[in-house]
Amino acid sequence: MAQHTFVATQQCHIWHNEDLKREFESIYNEAVNENKTQDAEIVSAVYTLIDILKKDNGAYENDVPPRQVGIHPSNRGGKKMMATTFQKKGNKVQKAGFTLVLVNPDKAIAFEANGNDVENHTLWIASEPGFGNYSRNAIRIGSCGCSHINQWLMAVSSNAKCLFKEFAEPGTDKYNIRIRKTTNKQLAHALEFGLKWTIIKSSVATTYKELPALIQRALNVEHHIGEGDRRHNRY
Repeated sequence: MAQHTFVATQQCHIWHNEDLKREFESIYNEAVNENKTQDAEIVSAVYTLIDILKKDNGAYENDVPPRQVGIHPSNRGGKKMMATTFQKKGNKVQKAGFTLVLVNPDKAIAFEANGNDVENHTLWIASEPGFGNYSRNAIRIGSCGCSHINQWLMAVSSNAKCLFKEFAEPGTDKYNIRIRKTTNKQLAHALEFGLKWTIIKSSVATTYKELPALIQRALNVEHHIGEGDRRHNRY
């Protein structure tokens, strides 16, 4: 599949299909009004909005290496991510046998980086031990979903400090080299080429400023539903 060229711009989004624009804006405007859209409805609304954007070239899919994926400021309301949390999650997935099914690839949603907001937010968060080493001007997109898994991939691929001795290289505090040299084809691909992201163009975020928050809200609802399902299945 041909790779998409990242060209983030700040101009307002230009629609190619007026019917799709009307449908998008109707759903978007209703979703922004929290009194009209309940949590149960927001998930369906957000995925419908993304599908519309894909049809009108406002969003696309692409593999993006972990080092080029930052953290969008809307992720978890701007709260600081903890290295212990994403390492624990990634380690658990790796131990179970890394597959794309386990990392919920449908939640790999991101926005093109626009200006320095994503980069500055990411570098602020990733300054703590346990995060991978980002380079300035390397971040192309900011993640809203699958952020924990991407940060784990980034930590492993960039030989970051491992906070869990079981997964560290013997005699060091770095991730075990056997994880980077894995024979698991899906994990090897994800470490080098990244997850397949649904990427929303920066012009869309410029025009529809509440969209990142709506997407984060929908992902949070899905997360809580998933947590409830897992608790229920324990009994």
